[in-house]
Amino acid sequence: MQVGLTERLPQLIGIQSEAIQPVVSRYHGHALAGEPRQTLAASIAVQKPRNYLRLHAELAASQGMMLAVTDSEMQTAQELLAREAGVVAELTSAATLAGLLRAGAASNLAGKTAVLVITGGRIDGDS
Repeated sequence: MQVGLTERLPQLIGIQSEAIQPVVSRYHGHALAGEPRQTLAASIAVQKPRNYLRLHAELAASQGMMLAVTDSEMQTAQELLAREAGVVAELTSAATLAGLLRAGAASNLAGKTAVLVITGGRIDGDS
């Protein structure tokens, strides 16, 4: 394994639930869409994020983007992480994989490297 620093700033991609997506809406210049709906993704169900201006600056600097995913997409990603990687991820952490899958469906990611932050889980075989 090789450890080191990247020579360039990675592209950041932020993910929110489609049910509650104020950052996605604001980032894309849209008005907030009415009342938030229910979501299983309680940890990312934030109607008024505290650090939007900082997040926007980081996304701009990295040529990043914001995406919204459905609860169903997060559940599918959670199942995929368990089945393929042996990782038991918290649903909102699986949103990172759901977002990557959505981004991959919209553009060609061949030859690119992705790093996902997955929390709230364990690797099978841990004691």
